This record gives sequence, C-alpha cells and structure tokens, in this order.
Amino acid sequence: MNKLELYKKRNDAARLLDLNMKGKRNAIYLGNNESMAHAMKKAEVCFGLHKQNKEFYTECVFKNRKGRADIFCLDDFLAIEIVDSETTGSILRKEKNYPCEILIISVCQKVGGLL
Repeated sequence: MNKLELYKKRNDAARLLDLNMKGKRNAIYLGNNESMAHAMKKAEVCFGLHKQNKEFYTECVFKNRKGRADIFCLDDFLAIEIVDSETTGSILRKEKNYPCEILIISVCQKVGGLL
C-alpha cells in the first residue's frame, strides 16, 4: 500500500469518530475512572502501535454516541478495549454497537504478538 492509500484508509477510519469530543492522533488520554493497571496497559498497547508506525486515538467516541473506545487503531480499523473489571454485558454491548472489529485485552495479558 502506498502512502496516499494509507492516508486515505486512516482518514476513512477517522470519519467514524466524533472528533469534537476529544481527539489528537497518537496521543494517550486517560479516563478519570481508570485503574493504574488499565492506564499502563493502554500506554503499553499504544507504544506498540507507535513502534509499528500505526496511528491511533484513545478515549475516542464513535459518531452517534455508539460508544467510547479505549484505543482505535486507524490502520487496522480496530477498536482495542482494555478490560479490568468490566462486565460481560458491557463487552457484549460494545461488540454490538461499535462500527468495527474489537480486540479485547486483559490488563494481565501479554501484548507481545497481539498487534
């Protein structure tokens, strides 16, 4: 994929987001209610994406208020949810409402080859 195609893909993915809420590419935002383990895992995942030259948003809201993703990778059209104490119901709602595929990562899980 050439650079122009990659930019178009990233911009198409970004159009799913309500960037009026908050948003800067490749910046890590922390939620007020996140545990230290959750915040650290989010930073670890974002670091891995950055090292692969992938672009992402954190704590981003999908248009039409379809949910708030911990991380949304523009290159892979993938929402990444870090789970610590979330209920199964909460995860199922996200899988139903998000306009893209979701990768669930536990705070205890090794990230290594997942991304």
